[in-house]
Amino acid sequence: MLIPLIFLSYFGSLASAIFLSAIAYDWRYSVISHLISPRNNPKFHAVASFGIAITGLLIIPFAGYINRRMRVASSLGANIGTVAFASGAIWLILAGIRELGAVTGRLVQAEQLYTAAHSRLQNVVELTKKTPRRPRVLCLEWIDPYYCCGHWVPEMVELAGGEDALGRKGADSVPISWTDIAALSPEILIVSPCGFGAEEAAEQAKQLLQQRSWNDLPAILNDRVFAVNANAYFARPGPRVVDGVELPAHLIHPKLCDWRGSRNAFRKIHFSDIPSRRDP
Repeated sequence: MLIPLIFLSYFGSLASAIFLSAIAYDWRYSVISHLISPRNNPKFHAVASFGIAITGLLIIPFAGYINRRMRVASSLGANIGTVAFASGAIWLILAGIRELGAVTGRLVQAEQLYTAAHSRLQNVVELTKKTPRRPRVLCLEWIDPYYCCGHWVPEMVELAGGEDALGRKGADSVPISWTDIAALSPEILIVSPCGFGAEEAAEQAKQLLQQRSWNDLPAILNDRVFAVNANAYFARPGPRVVDGVELPAHLIHPKLCDWRGSRNAFRKIHFSDIPSRRDP
């Protein structure tokens, strides 16, 4: 209730003063300057001044309310560790669920969530064990310049049954050269620009494949190029990291691993759909 009253008292009184004395509050001049140095119908300036005074009185209890809320939030936040959720290892990300559950008094629910996540990851590992070999995967976090994946993403690819030799497990992603990519000769290309959804990533992938130097890569020749919703499944160190393992598992081993998540999670990019190609 305080917020509407604050706005009503301030802007209502100001509007009333303007209405009562259009000349004194002509928009060609600064309203504030009229209030600071009253002239021309000072009684109407009193209307606005009175409204501002009431607004100030209303802000006092509102500020007290915000202060109390901030104290509660800060005391709770002081006890919550953020290191686990920001770490580069998936097991530490999942351990953060337990830590958060303990701090918030929801340990039972946290244990259930942790157990379910661990079970799903183990299921992916067991399924991908059935494949005779691990395909070479390139995850690109950015296309101009080329950036390899880092942090927990290489581990996600590993659990999903692939091998990303250019990825930096537990470390920052870094720029890579075309020479590095050509030497890897990836069999599967996953375009996952940080912060982008599947549609935006698809546009990035199409721009990438317009470069003629990519034509001879096995991933392009075998139609194994995918754009993914990196914002939802790759870029956030939280419980959805499990979905982020199941998604590349399906892209890498579609016959072994089903995808039951959102239909907007990825787009397959067909080389034949690229209208024109250019040199990098």
